[in-house]
Amino acid sequence: MAAPKSYADIAATINHALANLPAPGEGNMAERYQLLGAIDRLKAAVEPPEFALQRMNCGAHSLVAMRIAVGMGIFDALPSHVGEEISFDDLASQTKGSPDLLERILRLLKTHNIITSPRPNHFAPLPLALSLTSPSPSAYSVIHFYSHLKSQAHIYEYLSSTSFATPSSVSSGPWQYALSTRKPYQEWLKADPLQQRAFNETMTSFNAFRLSHWHDTYPVHTLVPAPPSSTPSPSPTSSPPLLVDIGAGLGSDALAFRARFPDLPGPVILQDLPAVVSSITTPLPPGILVLGHDMFAPQPPIARHARAYYLRSVLVDWPDAQVLQVLRHVRDAMGPESVVLVNEYLMPEEEEGERVGNAVAAIDLIQMSLFGGLVRTERQWGDVVRRAGLRVKKVWRTDRGGPIPTGVVECVLEDGEKEEEEEVL
Repeated sequence: MAAPKSYADIAATINHALANLPAPGEGNMAERYQLLGAIDRLKAAVEPPEFALQRMNCGAHSLVAMRIAVGMGIFDALPSHVGEEISFDDLASQTKGSPDLLERILRLLKTHNIITSPRPNHFAPLPLALSLTSPSPSAYSVIHFYSHLKSQAHIYEYLSSTSFATPSSVSSGPWQYALSTRKPYQEWLKADPLQQRAFNETMTSFNAFRLSHWHDTYPVHTLVPAPPSSTPSPSPTSSPPLLVDIGAGLGSDALAFRARFPDLPGPVILQDLPAVVSSITTPLPPGILVLGHDMFAPQPPIARHARAYYLRSVLVDWPDAQVLQVLRHVRDAMGPESVVLVNEYLMPEEEEGERVGNAVAAIDLIQMSLFGGLVRTERQWGDVVRRAGLRVKKVWRTDRGGPIPTGVVECVLEDGEKEEEEEVL
């Protein structure tokens, strides 16, 4: 095909490529992310500024429509396979609300390629709609992110009232301003079982964005030196803890780690607040212990001197003062050979040639508005762990090329005196 010379030629080239795409679920995910990046750049180059502004101004309405659709039971009433259809009247009889509201919500869902209308007054699900049936993680993620709109709607007024100072408090940020409360976001979650479950399920669903597990990159074998050949191997539960997964949620990382390394000695401790771990109802495999614990309190004896203390997507939710409190408790529990593995989003440092994507920039704003937290750069992590009496040994970058850059910040005990501890606000 000749090189395109006009928008029409480019459109023809794209339509030709669409006819030859790999089937859904096939193909390399890293290559998909590359293609999505190219699509974004193409759209930015072609879309007139006024069109882009209109799209961004109306951006929140897609989330609003999905939240209403989840509440009305629209996705549950749709057929369970792509290509199958249902009439409007049948859909109206199986969902909550008035037919005229249903019509308006369906209209917006169609514009976002969530559903389609193969013929008048008939509707069929597209892949995204199939993922939004209750009680799927995707449906819970809609509930979770919809709740963010409370603070997003008032963030300008909050920042204006503080002369546009960066929020850095868990009790007086945009979220508290919007709800007229002093309670941290996490306390609000505890009081609302639906939102607590939505949060837990959403955190677990983020696994879908990974190109690999952290232990595909980090050299796990270094955590447990090989015993002499004459020494029998200890059992997975008779040794000191192998790994303490702090803020583990429902335990997806702990389970994946133990499944990958079933014979490494020492238990894997799945640690989170009692209200979180109490929702784990499925039997756990051997070698995993569940521990209800508040990470802002000193680590209990059972979790001391672990080979590794692991925190994924936990500290991003907190300002530096609270991060220091957590890390200092971990530091006090560490043995000489212990390491801290902070598996987090990493904000690219553009002066080093890295490009900041929309996803990580948006997550940073969400963290700021809900928690006073932030997505930190490698340099910022180096600073905060140093203040906690630790030092960064190495940053193991993962998911390069993915939509959200992540890495494992490996920390060890810092030699010398620890700095004076800062007040937690």
